[in-house]
Amino acid sequence: MEALRAVGETPAQEDLPPPLQWEAPIWRLYCQLGTQWRIGPQGALLGLDLNAFWPAITRAGWDTNITLDLLAVIEAGFMGNNTATNTDADDE
Repeated sequence: MEALRAVGETPAQEDLPPPLQWEAPIWRLYCQLGTQWRIGPQGALLGLDLNAFWPAITRAGWDTNITLDLLAVIEAGFMGNNTATNTDADDE
């Protein structure tokens, strides 16, 4: 998207992802707490610090498994891997 904008292009509507629907509250939660990452000793990004998310998940009364699964997908997207959706990827 940014590459297209950099050269003055606009993506076609059919190339855009669908708008958020039922998962929108999880995305808003991530936007609020998205600075809460675990960083390794060498500065490597390890993943989201889910301890920061628990109070909000509990307050909202959301299903924990679904919420954590959606957060894992967001996390994997930012980390540039597919571990959230395919934990057997290293076995192949």
